[in-house]
Amino acid sequence: MTVINRNDIYDKNLNFLIGSGASVGLLPTLELKLKQSGSTKQHTLETLATKFEDDEDLMCLIFSYYVENVIAP
Repeated sequence: MTVINRNDIYDKNLNFLIGSGASVGLLPTLELKLKQSGSTKQHTLETLATKFEDDEDLMCLIFSYYVENVIAP
């Protein structure tokens, strides 16, 4: 592994490009432990929100779950 000297980057403009998967293990995903019927794919909060977008009560529950389990932590 290359060692980076702090003086080489101090007071420099640095850009970091973070790609897909960079936050694995640090931030929760939107995937749920619910399987889609007739499939091995798992639901996400997005698929449920799309499916139940006309049901105000379910949307409130989905949003509450999202805030409590994804945003708050």
